[in-house]
Amino acid sequence: MCGVWVALEDVVPGSGELFYYPGSHLLPAVLCSSHGVPKVDSEDGDYSKFGAVFTPAIKKLLADNAYLSPQTFLPRAGDVLIWQENLIHGGSPRKIMDQARMSMVIHAFAEPALVYYDSTGISGKRDVNVG
Repeated sequence: MCGVWVALEDVVPGSGELFYYPGSHLLPAVLCSSHGVPKVDSEDGDYSKFGAVFTPAIKKLLADNAYLSPQTFLPRAGDVLIWQENLIHGGSPRKIMDQARMSMVIHAFAEPALVYYDSTGISGKRDVNVG
């Protein structure tokens, strides 16, 4: 999977800007499924197990690889960041609550990739022949 983040407006510090760890995509993958973390349901928004289990696993991986240092992505409108699925990344805490961070995120797959992907790490099943 390849992620594509497109800035639809200038991103300013304090708006929940994206951070990432260059080189972290080369580390062993940390999947929710291998840590017993269910997919977060967008309707109930329950991130409790994610925060209690998955986040500490990522923090341990980063502590064990302390040579990695975070970078902040402060794009101008139209800038694009492309990343490999295992790149450790996230949103910074929002300090300016009335400042938007309008963006578009695309998850792209190439053949023979699965038809869909979710945080459980469970494979999707292709039910349509794309050709």
